[in-house]
Amino acid sequence: MPSANRKTMTKQICAPTISANVLANIVLELRSQGAAVDGLLRKHVGYAGGFADPNEQIPLARFVNFLEGAAHALSDPLLGAKLGAQARMEHLGLIGLFFLASTNLEIALGQLHEFFPVLQSATRVELDARRAMPEYIYQILGPTIWPRRQDSELTLSAMCSHIRSLLGECWSPVEVHFEHDRVQHDTPEIECALWEIFRAPVLFNQPANRLILEPRDLVRPVASRAERMVPHLERHLKDLMRPKETTFDSCAAQVSHIISKRLGQADLEVDSIAAEIGLSSRTLQRRLAEEGTSLRDLVRRHRSHIVDQLLKDPKTKMTVIAHDVGYADATTFSRAFKSWSGETPRDHRVARVRR
Repeated sequence: MPSANRKTMTKQICAPTISANVLANIVLELRSQGAAVDGLLRKHVGYAGGFADPNEQIPLARFVNFLEGAAHALSDPLLGAKLGAQARMEHLGLIGLFFLASTNLEIALGQLHEFFPVLQSATRVELDARRAMPEYIYQILGPTIWPRRQDSELTLSAMCSHIRSLLGECWSPVEVHFEHDRVQHDTPEIECALWEIFRAPVLFNQPANRLILEPRDLVRPVASRAERMVPHLERHLKDLMRPKETTFDSCAAQVSHIISKRLGQADLEVDSIAAEIGLSSRTLQRRLAEEGTSLRDLVRRHRSHIVDQLLKDPKTKMTVIAHDVGYADATTFSRAFKSWSGETPRDHRVARVRR
């Protein structure tokens, strides 16, 4: 099969993603509340570090699993709805600014529909204004991403917060619909809390997650905060939506880029990396050899750099460092570290402190 076809196929089966900036804002809010989330991040997302690029994409399934895991760990079935109530459109970057620059709600929701793929893929986001009672619809299209109660309640709660930023704090939807069913252990107190968050009746086991709106709310004029910025924001958002082709000056550079994305999160086997590039495993190994390196050397180089940074903090446990660079436990990590550095990680850390 030609490599071009193989690359096209890879794009078609690419897993749904979400902007890391969305997760970063949620983590920041949870930490401000005193919640310990590093363990949950490592378990569900793959690492607990920050995100240097706000437009970085992470698997949507991992994000959804993180929310479900956090709600369970914190014993708070309303976690998603509460986080959504704290959300601000400014947290969404250019899309948020574009939303706030709209002159009415219908325009704002239309812009959100057009540019939502910048934030999240494989997701239905639309305004159905043809009905007597307009509907704002949100639904992840991947059926295997389930359960997703926390994501659905967070998203609709956040949308209510965003609409209130345009129409005023007294605004409320007519009804709120969720595709998930009412959980058996939900209590009347939980239903009352959902009422307080949404200020509207909440219905479960519906065809999709929806906010039912008053028609007049769509066209009510609002004072745009940045109307003059709309053309500039639109241009930048369209740039973000264009497929980006990353070019590399060598095979080793391309492999290094893949390693940096996968390290601590996904496998680094030669077959998997070769498939992503569109080469056979043998061809990939030969090209790396021609450039004077190997997959093993490149992985070791990345691990060595990250470990060197992590060892600077004496509070970071060896088990955490081991996991972040892709080792199952601290013993395996220590053995590998000694093989490439000649000393144990603990001895290396002590030596750094003494310098």
